Amino acid sequence: MALQTELQNAGISDALRASIALGLPVLKGILFALKADRAERLGGYPAITLYDLAREYRAGDRDCGICFEYAVHDALSSQHALIYPLVSTVLDEFCGLRAGAQSILFGAEKSGKWSLINTAQELINDESRVLSGGIGQPPKLLRLWNKLTRAMNMEAARAELPPSVNGLWKSDLFLGSATDQRWVGATLKINKAQFVGSPGLRVGLYPALRNSDRPYRDDATNLVMCPLPYDGGFMEAFYGAFFAVTAFLKADAKTPSPIVVPYAHDQHFCRLLEQSRDVPVLEVISAMYQMGQPGLVTEGEIGTVEEEVSAVAPMPAIIGSQWR
Repeated sequence: MALQTELQNAGISDALRASIALGLPVLKGILFALKADRAERLGGYPAITLYDLAREYRAGDRDCGICFEYAVHDALSSQHALIYPLVSTVLDEFCGLRAGAQSILFGAEKSGKWSLINTAQELINDESRVLSGGIGQPPKLLRLWNKLTRAMNMEAARAELPPSVNGLWKSDLFLGSATDQRWVGATLKINKAQFVGSPGLRVGLYPALRNSDRPYRDDATNLVMCPLPYDGGFMEAFYGAFFAVTAFLKADAKTPSPIVVPYAHDQHFCRLLEQSRDVPVLEVISAMYQMGQPGLVTEGEIGTVEEEVSAVAPMPAIIGSQWR
């Protein structure tokens, strides 16, 4: 099965069709996040129905956080008018990186069969270095990459990292620029109180609590704290679709109460899913893509694997250099 991208091509013109277009990748992500042994009991991923998935789905504490991680990544990739200039300014003023903010998504999904990856591997090369704030030549990122990947899941592997970048494996994003090949590790939290500093981490991103919140350096964690204005537009629709899909699964693959899913377009999306609750998830997704807003999301292959999907990356488009 092909590795798949979800490319945003157009602005949101219809709430229902946008909910469908954004909700289907969420549904696919939840499907492939199932552990392989659980999927095999049901005949493999292609055989799992919406009803099966509802019975297997267990909401995790990191579900919303994972959404937030790749929402920020996508906003930077698309140069979102509220996010890109803010993060670019923070990198300039606090980290000395002046070429504008680019993002590499690192390990957004740290468990399960499915991993969410950044497909733009051309952003880094043999000269890419990661800045830690310490004295001396910054280490080269590619040389650290395999160690960081192992350290993400193996505590014993963390001792292999240089002390100056200890904790870099906890990065959710690498922020920087392919122009000057300098990057910093960034951590993202929905709850600001959960930040914990590490020598390898430089930036902390979180949803702003007040309109008056401004970036600053936090002495307790030694992180540059960057509050993000997060309301309206594409991501509001995405979060609405995410909560609609998870509520649908928690309701045993039936349409949730309007108290749980209050918006009419999300309710209708759930009713469409309920009509196919005994159909394999991948077949439902394939059939419903045409019902999503035309041009909002386009699937594209970035490679193939012999047996099953192993990665997907949502990739919003740059339309006139603005997030639409």
